[in-house]
Amino acid sequence: MVKKLDDIQARINDEGYTESLSHQELLAKLELEKVLDMEEAFWHEKSRIKWHSEGDRNTTFFHKSAKIKQAYKKISSIRVDDVVLTEPAQIASHVVNHFQNLFTGSNNVHDNGLIEDVIPRLVNDNVNNLLTLLPSIVEIKNAVFAMNKNGAPGPDGFGAFFYQTYWDIIKEDVCNAVLEFFTFNWILPNFNSNTVVLIPKVSDADTIGQFRPIAMANFKFKIISKILADRLALVLPDLISNEQRGFVQGRQIKDCILLTSEAINMLHQKSYGGNLAIKIDIAKAFDTIDWSFLIKVLKVFGFNSIFCNWISTILHSARLSISINGKNEGYFECARGVRQGDPLSPLLFCLAEEVLSRGLTKLVNDGHLKLIKGTRSNHIPSHILYADDVMLFCKGTSANINVLTDFFAKYAQISGQYVNPLKSTIFAGSMSQSRVNNIAHSLGFSIGSLPFIYLGVPIFKGSNCSKVLSKAC
Repeated sequence: MVKKLDDIQARINDEGYTESLSHQELLAKLELEKVLDMEEAFWHEKSRIKWHSEGDRNTTFFHKSAKIKQAYKKISSIRVDDVVLTEPAQIASHVVNHFQNLFTGSNNVHDNGLIEDVIPRLVNDNVNNLLTLLPSIVEIKNAVFAMNKNGAPGPDGFGAFFYQTYWDIIKEDVCNAVLEFFTFNWILPNFNSNTVVLIPKVSDADTIGQFRPIAMANFKFKIISKILADRLALVLPDLISNEQRGFVQGRQIKDCILLTSEAINMLHQKSYGGNLAIKIDIAKAFDTIDWSFLIKVLKVFGFNSIFCNWISTILHSARLSISINGKNEGYFECARGVRQGDPLSPLLFCLAEEVLSRGLTKLVNDGHLKLIKGTRSNHIPSHILYADDVMLFCKGTSANINVLTDFFAKYAQISGQYVNPLKSTIFAGSMSQSRVNNIAHSLGFSIGSLPFIYLGVPIFKGSNCSKVLSKAC
C-alpha cells in the first residue's frame, strides 16, 4: 500500500495534478489508513494496552509491549525436584501433564450428608424464574459491552474489541448462538474451548506450582457466562453468609483485614486454652472443587433443574489447552474445578464454599467450637473468608482442635477440597510455647509470627505500625 501511494505521488510530481491521479491518490490513502487501523488494532489487542496516544502510529510501541509481556510469561526452564528441564519439548510435556492431572483428576468424594446439614433452602420460584428467563437481545448486548474491550481474546482470536466494534454486523448470529444454549441447553463442540495462560506468582518462578492458571475462553462463550453471572450476582447477597466478603455486591475486602486485625489484637487476652488465629490454605481450591458437590449445593439451596442443568453443561463442555511460550499445547476435557478467568466461576465457588462457612457457624451454634471472647464493641466471628482465603478464630483448647480436624476431614470428603498443611499457619496468644507446638503438631500446620501478610496487607499487633512501614519502605 505504501509503495502504491508513493508511485502515484511520484507521478503527480512528474505529470502534475490530474483528476484521475488525484482520485487514485485519495483511494490509496484510504486503503493505507484502513490497513494501518487494522494493524494498530491487532497490536493493541495483542499487547492489551489500555492507552492510545494521539497522532503518530503506535505499532512500534504496542509491538514492544507485546514482546515485554511475552518475555514476562516466557518459561525457559522448569525445576522438577532436583532436575531442571530446559528443552522446550520437555517443558511442554511436564506442564501439560501437570494441568491435565490437576483438572481431570478424580476427587473420590463421598456424600456424608454435610450439605443437607448446613445449607438452607433459600431460592424460591421467583428467583428461579428470574435466573432462567431466555435473555433478550438487550441483555445479550449489555453482556457484550460490559466486558473489557481490551481484554485478551480466547482460542478463536476474537475478543471484546471485535464483538463491540462490529456488533451491528454480527449481532444476529451472536444472539442466535447464545439463545441456542438457553433454549436447548446445548453447546456446540469447541464452543467452550479455553487457552490457559500461566501467570507467575513470584518474579523468579521456576516450578510449575509457582504459576497461576488463568483461562481465556472464547468470547462467544463468555457472553453466556456473563449473562448468568450478572443474574446470579443480584441474588447472591441473600444466599452467601456474611463471613464471605469476596465477589458479593456490597461487601469489601477491607472488612476481612479489619476483622483479622481486631482478632489478632485480642489473641493475648487471658482465657482458658488460650486464643488462636488460623490462616487456612485450601489446596488448589478453584481447580479441584468437585462438580457433583457443586451441583448438589445448588439443588439444596433451591436452584431449579433448568439452572442446575445449564451449570452442568457449562462445566462438562470445557476444553483446555495450555499456552506455553506463545504456543498452545495439549487439548483435554475437564472433570473438576472452576476456571479462574470466567466471570461465573467465582460466584459458583462462593456458593459451594458456603458448606465450609455455614458448617463452621453450625459448630459454634451447637456449642462444639468455642470462640475468642471479644468486647462489648468488638465481636470476633468464628471465621472470615475472601473467596478461598480463610481466617479462623477460636480458643486453643484440645476439644476445639479435635472438632476442627474432624470437620475439615468431613468437608474434604464431600467437596474434594483439602487443607494444605504446608501453607496453613497458626498464630497463638496466652499459651506456653510447648502448647503452641502441640497444636501445630496436631494440625500439621506451621507456627506463624507477627506481622504476617494477609490479602496483601501486613497484620500486626497494636496501633503503632512504624516498624512495619519502615520495612515496607
